Amino acid sequence: MDANHPPVKTYKQCASDHGISEPTITNVVRKFVNEGLDATIKLKRSVNSDNAQRKVDGRVEAKLLEVACGPVPKGHSRWTLRLLEAQMKIILDEPISREAIRRTLKKPTSTSPQRLLVPPKERRPRIHSLHGRCSGCL
Repeated sequence: MDANHPPVKTYKQCASDHGISEPTITNVVRKFVNEGLDATIKLKRSVNSDNAQRKVDGRVEAKLLEVACGPVPKGHSRWTLRLLEAQMKIILDEPISREAIRRTLKKPTSTSPQRLLVPPKERRPRIHSLHGRCSGCL
């Protein structure tokens, strides 16, 4: 779209070349003209988005799993989120919330393609042959 570097493209041509809508092109151009290049290419991060900085990184997650799989404090039969929160507050410099602990412990343990694509044997559909025999029953 730069007039100093031909060929000059229209908003419609730019949108189709990059697979985005014309209003997006308009908004980017407007932001560039009003605020400059740095503001245009700056990555937006909101406080509540998934892109926000997480308190539970790999180090904290490993420590949390170590504590959760370890011995339970005296007087308790199992770990609770409140107990884990209190214990992690003692171990770490910066406390983490119960919700962050819950989300970390709820993560699936395996994301291998084999596990995700193949249903468990008891849930697999049974395929019957022409003679009425089930191939899964043999």
